[in-house]
Amino acid sequence: IFDGIFKRVLLEKNFNQQRADMISFEAFMHAIVAQISSSCESLMIAGIDNEAMFSRAAPLGFSAFQGGLWPPVPVSQLIKLVQR
Repeated sequence: IFDGIFKRVLLEKNFNQQRADMISFEAFMHAIVAQISSSCESLMIAGIDNEAMFSRAAPLGFSAFQGGLWPPVPVSQLIKLVQR
């Protein structure tokens, strides 16, 4: 019934960071990805502010990551960045 209803879903930074230190983080996020991914084109996780958080989230099947691990890029440099 919800198949393809959403274009993109973003798991909010505070939501993720509150759960990041829990032993159940991977299992919890894996369950979210399994339940939501068929209802959207892409599933993004925010709050990836360090390598440790990235290494925990990367294998879980998210389409994109957002956070302090990647520095902001001025608009004038976007094309150059994409062409790399």
